[in-house]
Amino acid sequence: MVCAIISYRLTENYSTEGCGRWLSSKEVRNELGIRKEVSSRTLSRAVETVGKSMPEILSFVRNNLFRMYDPEHTDVNIDTTSVSVYSKQTELFRFGYSRDKRPDLRQVNVGIAELRDPVNIPFHMTVSEGNSADPIQFVRMVNDIIGELKENSMFVFDAGGDTKQVLDIVSGKDMRYVTRKKMNVSDDKLISKFRKENAVAEDREDKVYCQRRIFESSGRTVYLFFPEKLYKDKMQALDGMALKCVQDAKETMRMKADGTLRVSKTVIRRIRNPLISINVGIQGRFFSDDREALEYVRKELSNGREGFF
Repeated sequence: MVCAIISYRLTENYSTEGCGRWLSSKEVRNELGIRKEVSSRTLSRAVETVGKSMPEILSFVRNNLFRMYDPEHTDVNIDTTSVSVYSKQTELFRFGYSRDKRPDLRQVNVGIAELRDPVNIPFHMTVSEGNSADPIQFVRMVNDIIGELKENSMFVFDAGGDTKQVLDIVSGKDMRYVTRKKMNVSDDKLISKFRKENAVAEDREDKVYCQRRIFESSGRTVYLFFPEKLYKDKMQALDGMALKCVQDAKETMRMKADGTLRVSKTVIRRIRNPLISINVGIQGRFFSDDREALEYVRKELSNGREGFF
């Protein structure tokens, strides 16, 4: 009965009632080794058995899938999403960040694993309570399948898999991974110092460049890809910000000189407190010309996170 339910649901029809009608056929029952007619009560009990034994059943299906098709590789794509639901019948359904823009509905989180191109076979799925963090789902999925993959298989994640716990599980089995990295300040600085001649890879047709960074302490390698248009747009934006900073500074110094500089009422309201006294002053830097000032501001913006990539 369990094999019958799984076989029916693999046809992309999830109706238990439909499965009952399918099993009313004597030829189908003979093929599955079911000797008698199946009542709705028996079918419901079999569905409960499937739910209670889901991890073991999925492992059985995966092993048979790999043995039957003998895929040329077991490199894996893993991703997660959420599905909005109207039902309130299970604790899995919770309110949270809605990826399909329905914050008014409860949701359940779903994770999918598939064998990568050219095999392209989905072979594992997890369902977890709504509003669960991606790393929690990735840890569970990787633990579920990693023991059944071939040696030196590769995992491909989005940024949700870029956590130490997930990557340690993969590395601990001597397998490989590629994950979209969460950018930080050090990455911004690396990109800001990029020069085309230092690119480790280049797609001349699409004008995409790659910058590589190797961490000797952990052995990890980070590749940063970005197109030339994005680089130029960001540099122009950076120059625009630098020019505005210089112009604002010159205007502030002029206002300070002629006595028109005032602290805004908004600032005073925000810090109104009888225990605090405020002294307002202006401190400036002197440069030989605007070009020198622009270069200084551009450098300061490049060294920080604000305004750059």
